[in-house]
Amino acid sequence: MVKRRVYDTQKHIHFVTFSCYKRRKHLQHDQAKRIVIGTMGSRLAMQQGLCLGFVIMPDHVHALLWFPETLQLSQFMSKWKELTSKTLKTILSDRFPNYWSQIDSSEPIWQPRYYGSGGTPRPARWVWPEGTATTNAAPGQSSGAPSTAWRQ
Repeated sequence: MVKRRVYDTQKHIHFVTFSCYKRRKHLQHDQAKRIVIGTMGSRLAMQQGLCLGFVIMPDHVHALLWFPETLQLSQFMSKWKELTSKTLKTILSDRFPNYWSQIDSSEPIWQPRYYGSGGTPRPARWVWPEGTATTNAAPGQSSGAPSTAWRQ
């Protein structure tokens, strides 16, 4: 049996990924994405955490998260998935009945686990000079990477 690694014992940035149950495309609609983002923001505010970036795909989510104290990631992920699951079930059944009718309503929204890795120093130590992020942004457009907000 593989031993579960816990990366939440140091103040590092955590790269987390979690997927919809059976890779269902629950997040293909904008309203579902807004629920995930809004819940993430409110939970981070409650735990004084930061999100340094995220990607929401139709069937999974990636996020870079940082917390000022250790041992907060598991609690955050559990609550984030619990709250979004309840709201998404309501929205999907009410707003998208044709889609939801094809799914057993007893199925969870999310896979039971999330995958995370740590090891990136806290964001206050990062220096993000303008224009150094790898991006496809056109000249004059934001690269999406923090700049002056993350300088020491």
